[in-house]
Amino acid sequence: MLSVLAVFLPSFFMTRPAQSLFVPLSLAVGFSMGASYLRSSSLVPVLANWILKQEKDEAEHADEERFDRFRKRFQGVLERIMEFPKLLLGAYAVVALLIIVLLGPRLAEEIFPSSASTQFRLRIDAPDGTRVAVTEALVQKVLTAITREAGASNLDLTLGYVGTQPSSYPSMQCFCGPADRNRPSLTLA
Repeated sequence: MLSVLAVFLPSFFMTRPAQSLFVPLSLAVGFSMGASYLRSSSLVPVLANWILKQEKDEAEHADEERFDRFRKRFQGVLERIMEFPKLLLGAYAVVALLIIVLLGPRLAEEIFPSSASTQFRLRIDAPDGTRVAVTEALVQKVLTAITREAGASNLDLTLGYVGTQPSSYPSMQCFCGPADRNRPSLTLA
């Protein structure tokens, strides 16, 4: 249980939108797993012992006898295999190597694979209370520098929001809070 809870520890070190999204999830999972552990180790065994009394039924005996026969046969096979430990380890090594050789090249190698995207997002923050005309001049200055460096033919689209987020983009609210007011998006061809 602790290893599962440890996965959620980094969410407490996140900031801004990521923190507001993941901390409640981490707390919910942590408390639910803690409660589940306490119930499974205390309440459930007591209730199971109380509710599931030893009632012997003929149908249950038949099922138990079939399972006992299967268990005995399986145990016999395992005992015969364990008489040859070197052969067993060799077979295991061969199967493991086959899996590595056949499936290994198909596994992804990068945590964040490269994409063929030609877009990037540039965030420009002006101080709070900056007039719209000053913000526009700042953005124009940045766009001029980008056009000079990348070339005018490589700048495909610029899009900027100043102020509140438009209602036509509700899915982007987590990126555009009060601290994210000035955010031009650039597309380079």
